[in-house]
Formats: sequence, structure tokens, C-alpha cells
Amino acid sequence: MNVEVAALCDIDENILNGRVYYLEKTAGKKVRGFTDLRQVLEDKSIDVVSIATPNHWHALSTIWACQAAEATRKYNRIVQHGTQIPD
Repeated sequence: MNVEVAALCDIDENILNGRVYYLEKTAGKKVRGFTDLRQVLEDKSIDVVSIATPNHWHALSTIWACQAAEATRKYNRIVQHGTQIPD
């Protein structure tokens, strides 16, 4: 797979800094850290956003991601939603 993690986002800077450090150490590449998802979505170099948040934030995060793409149909974007509900 030709995938590169460009950025991580977490409101908790302690968690964020730890994850950025770990990913840079294991991947050997610079990873940017953000505490505000809107800043990630404003970055035109970001092609894909994967969101793992508490259930009450999924909808708003998805709307922001689609707005950043300026409409899923116009730019032929794909939106996928999933859940992690155990059986």
C-alpha cells in the first residue's frame, strides 16, 4: 500500500504528542500534530481523513470533512461510515 500518515489530531496534547513521537519513531517520517480537526481539514495536502471519536462527534466530523472537500459529488469523493459495536 502506498499510504503515508501525514498528521494526527487529538484534543489532548499529552496523548497527541505521545502518538506523534511513536509514529515518527516507527515510520521514520515527520508527522504533524493538531489539536483542532478544522485545521487538518483546511490543509489541502491531506487526501484522506479517518475519524475515530466518541459516537456523538462522528456526524459533525464527517460534515466538516465533506465541506472541506467542497461536496462529495462535485469532486467524486467517497464517504464511508462504520461502527465498532461488539456482537
